[in-house]
Amino acid sequence: MNLNFIRSLVLLVTLFLLSAMSFANTQTATASEFRKSIEEAQGLCPSLKCPQSVVTLKQLDPASWTALPTTTQKFLNAQAVERSVAWDDTILESDYFTSDKDSVSLNSVAFVDRNNQRIGYRIIFAIRAWDTSTCPFDPENPKLEGCQEGLIIDAAFVSLDLKEVFQDETSYAHFVAASPTYYAVTDPLNCP
Repeated sequence: MNLNFIRSLVLLVTLFLLSAMSFANTQTATASEFRKSIEEAQGLCPSLKCPQSVVTLKQLDPASWTALPTTTQKFLNAQAVERSVAWDDTILESDYFTSDKDSVSLNSVAFVDRNNQRIGYRIIFAIRAWDTSTCPFDPENPKLEGCQEGLIIDAAFVSLDLKEVFQDETSYAHFVAASPTYYAVTDPLNCP
């Protein structure tokens, strides 16, 4: 009796492990399919705004943003901040400076659709910055008078299930010169 019980238990555990591994392989394939869809589409149409494109972007308006689940909003905001950390080793090692007083903001969110089915999001995020090559600048005593103001802008894709996030290969972090009045409209969604 105990031997049959142990055999049954071993069989159940084995079946459970095989099912879990099969599910994990399905999830991985789904995530890599998302990335593959984006890469293939951008190879044909980098902006994803071409009429013949299978993968398209649909910009969220403020009402669509607030209709997203709070957990999704928080995750997308957190990804903007998390991904901006890489700037310390990239764009901010060159002629650009950001102030500790400013923070990264999620500026734009678009749905990513493939054949009219929602598959993810494209996020654009930014922070106020200055081009220090346009002025006398001392990093030990940063005074920004005369420096060109603007934004460091970056973009990423997020899968619909929020399990995969990767760089938009057509939009690496870059500086865009902008006037101070531009900052009032850089957060059109009023993302919290």
